[in-house]
Amino acid sequence: MPIHVFASSGEAYDQSQVRDDINDGDLLFVPSERVAGWLEGALPVAATDNDGDFHTIKVTDRHLYGQQFAEVRESFARYMNEDWAWDLNALYDHNLWQPAGL
Repeated sequence: MPIHVFASSGEAYDQSQVRDDINDGDLLFVPSERVAGWLEGALPVAATDNDGDFHTIKVTDRHLYGQQFAEVRESFARYMNEDWAWDLNALYDHNLWQPAGL
């Protein structure tokens, strides 16, 4: 399933509403917020504990999406272990992401 990476969960939400290349079931990753989910119909749904601007599925309904949750979490964990630094650097280079001023 296709993975789309964004600088913020708000951007992911907005882009999922207007881009023709983001389809139902596609994965949406936001490494800077540690948010991952998928597009369910027209709504980005969070599969991670952090949900950012994504919608959440009630705990009582999660059993309906158990396999989807597991797949998204596994894909996101692999992504964060392998590719996130490259994408984050690209976002930084294009002034689309700034580190938190701690």
